[in-house]
Amino acid sequence: MTDRALFLGRFQPMHLGHLAVLQSIARHHDEIIVGIGSANVSHTPINPFTGGERVAMVHGALREGGITNALVLPIPDLGRTALWASHVESLVPQFRVLYTNTPLPARRLG
Repeated sequence: MTDRALFLGRFQPMHLGHLAVLQSIARHHDEIIVGIGSANVSHTPINPFTGGERVAMVHGALREGGITNALVLPIPDLGRTALWASHVESLVPQFRVLYTNTPLPARRLG
């Protein structure tokens, strides 16, 4: 199996801290899945950007950061916390390691 990592975040917006984490992940894993959470939510105070805008931001940062082993996937919210981990796993390729700043996915995924 490919050594693949999943990096989950909302990326509202993508910033240099995210890029530094991605560069570190890229050095330690064959592939990275960048899961853009809440991809279906936008135009709110905590989610001002659309999923498409965030995908474009992440792609631009990956290009500028020299990261070529990443796949960017939007992950819409379900509104059902109990089903969320299964939902994420159904949308992304199999991965070995999870990186996130949110405790709930860390407990339920991986």
